[in-house]
Amino acid sequence: MTGSKKSSPTAFALNRIADIGFLVIPLINRRFSKLFGKSRKPQIFVSATEEECMKKIKITVKKVACYQDLIDQYENPLEDACDMKEGQVFIANGWQKPQGFCDSAWESLSPFVLALAHGSENFYDGWMKNKKSAMISCNDGFRPVSFLLETMKEGAE
Repeated sequence: MTGSKKSSPTAFALNRIADIGFLVIPLINRRFSKLFGKSRKPQIFVSATEEECMKKIKITVKKVACYQDLIDQYENPLEDACDMKEGQVFIANGWQKPQGFCDSAWESLSPFVLALAHGSENFYDGWMKNKKSAMISCNDGFRPVSFLLETMKEGAE
């Protein structure tokens, strides 16, 4: 990276995956987020304690919106529209998509889930009150859903 320009967590996570490789994903330093804007390579643990292992991530549906005026004007009819319900909870086992979770929503959330599962925190320098969380919306312009992502103490399996 050049100058003081910071990478987004999405770009950062994807760059880390590319740097690490596709065959082996080692445990990454839990202070992963402090690397934003600094080193290109993460610090890697040879052995990890329970605290440093990849964590499970709790995904809670906080808001479901529906813009019927936009749907009527622009969208072709769909048989399987979003069926997320406020209060619905999913548990991501580390970076793995929870069973029954929307594929499109997962595309928006997965970089943040990956980063949180590996110990990243404090996105965008204090954006969230709980530094081990993120509020992310899916990319559906007709029925956007807002999700709260929270790092759990429980390690991934």
